[in-house]
Formats: sequence, structure tokens, C-alpha cells
Amino acid sequence: MGTLNAITENQHAALKRLFLEAKQDCHVASFLLAWWRPQQYGGFALIYLPEIERPVASDMATIFDLFANNAGWCSYFGFEADFKALERRWCPGPVEENDAAPDPLKRRRNTRVAHK
Repeated sequence: MGTLNAITENQHAALKRLFLEAKQDCHVASFLLAWWRPQQYGGFALIYLPEIERPVASDMATIFDLFANNAGWCSYFGFEADFKALERRWCPGPVEENDAAPDPLKRRRNTRVAHK
């Protein structure tokens, strides 16, 4: 991990909007969770970008710079509770492969975020 760089007002606002969107969009949730805990939630598949509304994708692009300069520091920007809430929302606990899951990201913890 390198040095913690400051988050800009634009990046902070974009992150706030992404967390709001991630409450209802599994692709945005996957994007954020992949940064927060990449070993558990894998990477974000760019193939899903066309399914994301342009303003949301623009916010994601804004955050790429933040990611690039602060890869391991996401919890230091005041969003730790938001990351944990996303995890509870989309990753409520162990899910067996054939069980019906209450969310669209049917998977087990410690695996990549799956998309429908």
C-alpha cells in the first residue's frame, strides 16, 4: 500500500451517489465491494458497464482515479459503515449453490460477486 491521498469533493460526492445507487443495483454494489474487499468479492467485470446508466458510470469513472491512487485505503474516507451496509444487503450470509437467495447476487461469502 502506498500513501493515502486526499479525496476530492467531486470524488466524495460521486462515492455518496454510488453508495445510494448500490442499494438497488448489484453491478454498482459489485464495483464498490470489489474495491473494499477484493479477496472476498473479486473484481468488477467491465462487461456490465453498458447495463449501467451513464451518470452512474460517470461516477464510477471518477472513482477509478481514487482507486488508482488509494487502492487499499477505501475505509479511510469515512465510508466504512456504507461498505458494511452493502455487504449486509448483498452478502447476507452463506448461501448454498441450490438454495433460493433473497437477493440477486446468489452466492456464498468469500466468493466473487455474481451477477444475474
